[in-house]
Amino acid sequence: MELKQVNLINVRNFNNKTFNFNGNTEIVMPNEGGKSTLADAITFVLIGKLYSGASDAQSLKPLRNTAEEVSIELIYSNGSSELVLKK
Repeated sequence: MELKQVNLINVRNFNNKTFNFNGNTEIVMPNEGGKSTLADAITFVLIGKLYSGASDAQSLKPLRNTAEEVSIELIYSNGSSELVLKK
């Protein structure tokens, strides 16, 4: 299965952001664009830890309002079926 889409809601600087992937995808963003946030979100859903190794999900909270609910959704596909992982 391949990762096809990542949906981030209230994750750090992202209010509502969708990343779409097609095969091998290069992620190009400026500094402070959210590359580490994306890596943290993916690894947090998959293994319960941030990319940095920390297991504190508090650091994924939105910077503007930490009371908002964080939602991360990973969508995998093999062409004929989908797997959706949420946290």
